Amino acid sequence: MKILIVEDDDGNRLLTYLELSEEKQWDIITASNGKEAMHLFVKELPDIVTLDIELPDISGSSLIREMKKNRPEIPIIILTGYDYHPDVSEADDYIVKTLSCGEELRKSIKRLVPAESHSSLYTGKAVQDADSKGFSAENRADRDSA
Repeated sequence: MKILIVEDDDGNRLLTYLELSEEKQWDIITASNGKEAMHLFVKELPDIVTLDIELPDISGSSLIREMKKNRPEIPIIILTGYDYHPDVSEADDYIVKTLSCGEELRKSIKRLVPAESHSSLYTGKAVQDADSKGFSAENRADRDSA
């Protein structure tokens, strides 16, 4: 399964990446803004998107509408620090960021994208956005077997 994480905060993006990378069969790509997210969305064809609602270049709700216009079936999970945001009706789930939300996020992804419906094949590598700092996109399978 291919997951696109859209998060402008480096620390939150890293935390989400690390939480999701526990699932070795998931191919994780990240974007730090809306423009980069749309580029990766079209190029990489993720199975699901996690999205911060507050981005520097576009509102999360506008990005949801754009993604759903291109691929109406794509599940999108809002992952935000806000307890409530009024304009997220097109999202498939809404999770408040906490230090312990990783398990809730993994459960939501598994519920929204059952294993038999994955459109992408696991490549064994994660694609990082150019602005990420502090972690590498290594092949977990190679690292874990070493």
